[in-house]
Amino acid sequence: MVGNHKTLDPVKISVIEITGVSYSTECHKCRPGYYAAKSGSRWCELCPVNTFSDRGAHECSPCNLDLQYAPIASSECKSRPACKEKDYFATHSECDSKKMTKKMYKWIEPKVCLDSLPDSVSLPPSGQEEECSPCNPGLYPSTNSTCKPCPANTFSDGSHECHACPASTKPHYGFFNLWWQQLPANMKTSCIGLSKLDCSQKRGWEAAGDEVRTVSNRIFFN
Repeated sequence: MVGNHKTLDPVKISVIEITGVSYSTECHKCRPGYYAAKSGSRWCELCPVNTFSDRGAHECSPCNLDLQYAPIASSECKSRPACKEKDYFATHSECDSKKMTKKMYKWIEPKVCLDSLPDSVSLPPSGQEEECSPCNPGLYPSTNSTCKPCPANTFSDGSHECHACPASTKPHYGFFNLWWQQLPANMKTSCIGLSKLDCSQKRGWEAAGDEVRTVSNRIFFN
């Protein structure tokens, strides 16, 4: 300490390495799961789904799709596993004129498992009828089993026709979803990927009776 000033020891730097500049001292081989198709490539590309590559590849080799699969940027193909309950999901058809819906089972896409293996499960039988959920509050059931918005200055609990608001009251406007038999017409869904490791199902969300949930997606990368 000198007077009111503090003396600091100097910092010594022996090496400075800068990355991200446009020049390079040498070329590096693409790592496994990547490839560069031609000379002078700026970077290595990802091997697509169901292909693979070794280090330093100029192209990706396909897997035997009958028995194998490979996520994006794979260094090898993997054997397709037996199908299990986690590999399928349930969905519902639209309500019919009798206000009934059918429960349907589907494989998660892209399908990786093999349902022909001895220890695989099969899809449960589809077509079981279930009663449709009531309309959501503010909507009323129309004659063709669809739900329509109540006119202005009326209300409905979703199970009955719309009624005018009593004296000294006013409508409580809003969008109230308690049931998710179908996605509302004014609602759009999507799935946005941040890179090439993208969503396998672009619609993103689906109706599932008493909830809305993300689409059964298989994020397909290593």
